[in-house]
Amino acid sequence: VHTPIFAKERTDLNFGLYGEPTTLDPHDAGDDCTRTLVYQIHDYLLREQQDKTLGSALAESWEFSDSGTEITFYLREDVKFHNGDIVSAEDVAFSLNKAIASSFSSRVTSAMDSAEVIDENKVVLKLKYPFGPALQCLATANMGILNKNAYEADPEYYKRNPIGCGPYVFVEWKSGEEIRLKAFEDYYKGPAPIKDILVRIQPDPNTRVVSLEKGETDFTIIVPVEDRAHIDKNPNLVLYPYEGTAVTCIRFNNKDEVFSDKRVRQAIAHCIDKEALILGAEDGYAVPLETPMTKAAFGWPADFKNREYDLDKAKALLAEAGYPDGLKATITTSELEDYRKRAEILQDQFKAIGVEAEIDSLEWGAYIDRTLTQRDYQITSLNMTVPYLDADHIYELFHSEMITKGRNFVLVENEELDDLLDRARASIDQEERKELYAQIAELWKEEVITIPLYVSAMAEAAHKDLKGIVPDRIITEYNLSYFYWE
Repeated sequence: VHTPIFAKERTDLNFGLYGEPTTLDPHDAGDDCTRTLVYQIHDYLLREQQDKTLGSALAESWEFSDSGTEITFYLREDVKFHNGDIVSAEDVAFSLNKAIASSFSSRVTSAMDSAEVIDENKVVLKLKYPFGPALQCLATANMGILNKNAYEADPEYYKRNPIGCGPYVFVEWKSGEEIRLKAFEDYYKGPAPIKDILVRIQPDPNTRVVSLEKGETDFTIIVPVEDRAHIDKNPNLVLYPYEGTAVTCIRFNNKDEVFSDKRVRQAIAHCIDKEALILGAEDGYAVPLETPMTKAAFGWPADFKNREYDLDKAKALLAEAGYPDGLKATITTSELEDYRKRAEILQDQFKAIGVEAEIDSLEWGAYIDRTLTQRDYQITSLNMTVPYLDADHIYELFHSEMITKGRNFVLVENEELDDLLDRARASIDQEERKELYAQIAELWKEEVITIPLYVSAMAEAAHKDLKGIVPDRIITEYNLSYFYWE
């Protein structure tokens, strides 16, 4: 625990993080806690700037081919990795190809084909087709550039001992407790103002809030809704509220014996009272969502209305599916408080139509493994952050190709959906794309692949003298090198 001192003397930061990373390899980062850490250690061809625009990072400049299917990157010279090696075009191409091959990175790489070295300072990225959000994708945490030699020497060792070229050097990881980083003195943009970062792993929200109020931590994300008012009144703290882009929805295993029948999924959709759910799970700090794509994304069909709350219709659909007396199911969830609350409210709402749901609550890493990796669940309601603000973000979660190549962990295989997703992605006519996403929303209403619930009103909190915080970013990653003490 640090002793509070005057902010102007401080060069350290204590960061309360709600979960433990699963790895420090950016290409295998499957959750926000992991992405938050790898984003500090690694660097990228482009990065989001403080003014929320995309700007140059390892790439000084870039140009698209006439066909729009190739991007040539001109690399900054003499950029160093944390071990002193110079970042080469070979490191960049290797990293991009490794990301493209990883199912964890498919959220941003599914339109990418391959990268190759042109010369010592030039790399070309080939796309499968012209793809509007390509540059946004390259600036996300999964696209980190790593040291090829260090990685190939021992890939397993790298996961907990990364060699990046980002603003912070990895120092130490004590499992279940903390991760330490220090500013990279040879960083090409100059060393970060904050010299030492202690990331405290604090899955319990009460611990995070008390720790912040005591001055043991200076910054935390995902402030519980019930704590926001008194944090806002604390003269030593600042609350940073913003409307999130993460989609909260009920996700079915579409291959499950029970939930492979769309009538069962339709029945569940008709028994969800979203307003009651938002009030109970989020204290009202959320906006109902009708579509699988987030509200802030290009192509979001604003006027679309999904299935209404109707218990009689729900019971009739269950009976038609062969369950006139209801059924038993399991909701797999995380021990995080908002997940637990949501699961309990859904369990209660399911009861109204005779669905008896048992809750299986897991530690965060085990939960991610069970749902995303093993795909061994019936129902869950995982919040999914959106890597870029285009409705195409749903492609890697629901296209059938992404069952094996990506994160289609709801295991949906629907030819009509595949066709619409392919056409919307490949079209360069933006009005046509909007119409295709409206058709996808209508298909969702019929098939109930998932049940969109809401977009949360999020909040971060920090010591009043900590500056450089940008809450509503175009990508979900924090850049701690922008933080400084006033």
